Amino acid sequence: MFLRKLVISNLANRRVRVALTVAAVALSVSLVVSVTSGYASVVAALNKYIDKYVGSIDAQVSRTNDPRGGVNAKIIEALRADPRVKRAEGRVEVVVPLLDAEGKSLDSRMATIIGVDRPADTRIENLRFHAGEFFNVNDAPVIVIDQALAEQQKLKIGDTIGLAGQRKVMLKIVGVVHKPEVMAQHMQTAYVPLKVLQRYQAWDGTTADGELVNRVSIELNRDANPRAFEQQWKDKLVTLDPAAKIRLVRDVREEMNRNMVAVELMSYLGGAVSMLAAMFIVFSALSMGVSERQRTLAMLRAVGATRGQIAQLVVFEGIILAGSGALIGAPLGWLWIKILSLLFDDVFSAGVVINAGGLLLGVGGSIVAALAASLLPAWQATRVSPLEAMSPLAAAPSARTPVLAAVVGTLLVAIDPFLFFGPVDRLVALFGPEDLASASLNVKLVLHFLLGLPGIMLGFFLLAPVLIKCVETVLSPVVAAVLRLRPSLVRQQLSSGLWRAAGTAAALMVGLAVLVVMQIQGNSALKGWRLPTKFPDIFIVSPPGSSLAGMFGAKTPPSGVEIDQAKTLEEIPGIRQKEIMPIAIASPQFGHGVGSVLMTAMNPEATMFFGIDPAKAFTMMELEFREGNDTDARKYLEAGEAVWLKKDQTLVPLSELSQPRADGKPTPMKGVTLTAGQYAVQGMVTRTAAGDYVVDAPGRGRVSIPAAAVDRVEHGRFLIVTNEFKELKGSGVGDVFALRRADGKPANYTIIGVVWSPGIDVIVSVFDMGRQFDQRTANSVFGSVRDAKEDFGVERIYLFAANLEWGVPRDELVKLINKKLRTEGMKAGDVREIKEKIVKAFDRLLLLASTVAFAALAVASLGVTNTVMAGIRTRRWQFGVLRSIGVTRGQLLRLVLAEAVLLGIVASILGVAAGSVMAVDAHMLQVLVIGYNPPLAVPWGIISLGIGVVLAIALGASIWPAINVARSSPLSLLQAGRAAS
Repeated sequence: MFLRKLVISNLANRRVRVALTVAAVALSVSLVVSVTSGYASVVAALNKYIDKYVGSIDAQVSRTNDPRGGVNAKIIEALRADPRVKRAEGRVEVVVPLLDAEGKSLDSRMATIIGVDRPADTRIENLRFHAGEFFNVNDAPVIVIDQALAEQQKLKIGDTIGLAGQRKVMLKIVGVVHKPEVMAQHMQTAYVPLKVLQRYQAWDGTTADGELVNRVSIELNRDANPRAFEQQWKDKLVTLDPAAKIRLVRDVREEMNRNMVAVELMSYLGGAVSMLAAMFIVFSALSMGVSERQRTLAMLRAVGATRGQIAQLVVFEGIILAGSGALIGAPLGWLWIKILSLLFDDVFSAGVVINAGGLLLGVGGSIVAALAASLLPAWQATRVSPLEAMSPLAAAPSARTPVLAAVVGTLLVAIDPFLFFGPVDRLVALFGPEDLASASLNVKLVLHFLLGLPGIMLGFFLLAPVLIKCVETVLSPVVAAVLRLRPSLVRQQLSSGLWRAAGTAAALMVGLAVLVVMQIQGNSALKGWRLPTKFPDIFIVSPPGSSLAGMFGAKTPPSGVEIDQAKTLEEIPGIRQKEIMPIAIASPQFGHGVGSVLMTAMNPEATMFFGIDPAKAFTMMELEFREGNDTDARKYLEAGEAVWLKKDQTLVPLSELSQPRADGKPTPMKGVTLTAGQYAVQGMVTRTAAGDYVVDAPGRGRVSIPAAAVDRVEHGRFLIVTNEFKELKGSGVGDVFALRRADGKPANYTIIGVVWSPGIDVIVSVFDMGRQFDQRTANSVFGSVRDAKEDFGVERIYLFAANLEWGVPRDELVKLINKKLRTEGMKAGDVREIKEKIVKAFDRLLLLASTVAFAALAVASLGVTNTVMAGIRTRRWQFGVLRSIGVTRGQLLRLVLAEAVLLGIVASILGVAAGSVMAVDAHMLQVLVIGYNPPLAVPWGIISLGIGVVLAIALGASIWPAINVARSSPLSLLQAGRAAS
């Protein structure tokens, strides 16, 4: 009862100090909540970014060797029951002829019809609508078509269109979505409810086969192991549906998921650093309040209070103050982020996400900080006699103390760098762990958060006194001259209260340290991302029926542009630095020309040959080589040759070219072809001084061939294939793949690279074209334009890729092309919008990271404002003495401001140094945990702005107390006493 009344009385009589302390605690808790929730919002925005532009699908199930065939829909429910699966969705995708409103054939028009399970299937919600909206029913006679079909057939919302076949169905158009122009011109796409398409296919469970789908898309939880999941489900599918197969589709997404871990580590670091900052602010505020009451505590001891009672009194007060601040600070932290989300709603694209761990960390940490802040001064008060405690400031501190503190501080700061750059692995190895790498990493992680980060904060606090003396010696004359004060007077203000000044500067330091480490780590992590934006700005297509009559004088000229004529497009204004690439298209199965292109488009299983210019293709598109490399691929396509050996020659040992099969027949090795008993080695061919040949064959290595064994040397045939092609065919670099030439004879091509394109993955995700691209890329090969012409008879180009100068309108460019070539009907698919959206979305993420870090600085600075104000209040007696000896009100005001400027400078140096050390250590932690090692990116502009904010906060926090002190009379200041409260 005695202690409770004393605590209440003490708090009631010191309302200003109580209010300032509660405000410090509340702002500190809000700092932790706002930082952790802010970065949780960053992670949510990044997830939304990845899902939109890269796709959320990790794996797919379809029918083995028959992508159009169905698989049992029970697989979907089994997948959803797997705890590693976030979601699994089934679709039916078929290519069927269309009917007009009267049920008649629509010009033999074929379209890809996709049955989606709405509203559960949300992947199509990123599509851009020209008109109408998507249906949200799973069984209704409605359809959503693409813009190409709507334009060609003059269809609009409310019209009717049908699917031909034995189970003919008529559907009402409710929406028109946008698809890439180049592909939409040849193959239209439409969406219908899943149940409708299942009935159309007789896959609705009415037959013995049961309910079927032909594509199951799977999104895994972040902690799932994709390879292990794939392997286990290969075995499960044998019992569920032996005809089903599963494959992973993690390309760009896999890389970005790794980058996402880096951002999440950044959020954990932000929470830990902000918690340290909050604890330091709370500690400073509460310990200063206890120090103010040293005389009061000593008087209580003098009238009979025990040491235990004194300790309980201080601890109870600390808990009450910390608890009150925590109750206010938790909702206040949410309010900061909510205000930011309202001001920058385009930046917080995924909304505000509250981090429950950060909330608990802020509240619990403030209580721990309050206990620490209360116990230390209380313990000091209980260790001295009441008489000595009555004058706690009488004894001058030792001159050696700052030096000793600096030595200890340096050792504490060095703990964290030692963990990441010192011989920790060798020290852990002394204990003989089974897994040294794992044990060492665990030790570094635990000690980093328990000792490393606290050591940095405490260490720089202990370094503050020495730094203050240095700054005071160097800069106080300059500041004094600017403010028209005596240098000795300015210097004495800091020296007279060295540890008070150190505490205030360190409290200001933490906000800037948070900003520095968050900005460096955040910018390094995000700017290290390889954005999937490197693909051509525009694709230009010459569709069937385009007229070239003015150029050739023919009444019905063929469509397309002659190969030799394609170079004239480089001269068209608006195309960047001749960055236009003709793409020759041929089908070894259907021949060449417009008919073959259309036939191949409608038969995705047919192999399509794309003839490209390697010098342009590898610079205009980002192709990641899974096998081989771009340098060799370009070299082989441009200058590779084939050395044909004479039949039955013996100068080259047979063992160098082939290996015997089980039946005794020879099998050519990689890079070697055997045709009609005659061997050929394809690669880069050079001649020795003796006239012999050396062939550097892809996948095979160097083969030396005597000139006497050579029949002839001709240009080589080489292919680049997609990663899907390799998975389907099992062929890689050095393998030979035969294609049928225009004359019916086989042409042997050697594979020189296996690639995938991040840009293609983006287009697939944005336009929901997974099935079309999966089938097409799995059967696509890339060679040279020369081979397209010589082997497959390609004479005309129907497709071009180009990069444009900034701001060139697509329609204007197409007009220029038609005018230059005297053509009609050229169309262009502009994908610059996608690239621009990717860059803008990513810039928003960087802005969001900057906004959260800057908000952390602002909140932390607000939290130490009361520390600065309390420090001025504590020295009212000292200021009274100065006024009594002749210091004017104006001089006293400027004196307080000069001290604030010097403290701001000290805090800026400490903050930048502490933040830099933490940023370097955090970068190494990221490398150790996930192997992600982007270069450090230091945003000097924002950090400089942060330094300015710290200086402004120091001045702003001092202005009102300085004015109040300056206006007070010397007598009232002296009456306040040394322990003014």
